Formats: sequence, structure tokens, C-alpha cells
Amino acid sequence: MTDEQRDLLENLLEALESQPEEPNYDDVNNHLMSYDEYVGQYHDWFLVEQIKDIL
Repeated sequence: MTDEQRDLLENLLEALESQPEEPNYDDVNNHLMSYDEYVGQYHDWFLVEQIKDIL
């Protein structure tokens, strides 16, 4: 295994272990977060969900 492959696997493991909860759009409607913050959090959450589906 190359160092690059090992780094990728370690990053995937870290993402799986630290996955946040799915963001709630109601927080945008209630002005608890901006739309841009919601999109960023959703993107991060969704990427980890896609990795879990592949595994």
C-alpha cells in the first residue's frame, strides 16, 4: 500500500467517525444558521453518507 492510499483510508475513517448530524433546514427558516452554512453542512454530511453507501 502506498503512502497516498494509506492517507486516503485514514481520511475516510476520520470522516466516518466524525460525521455530524444531518443539518435541519428549519434552522435556516428560524434564522439559526444562514443558507450558505446549511449548504456547507449538508454537503459535508452527504459526502460521508455516499462513502457509507459505497462501503
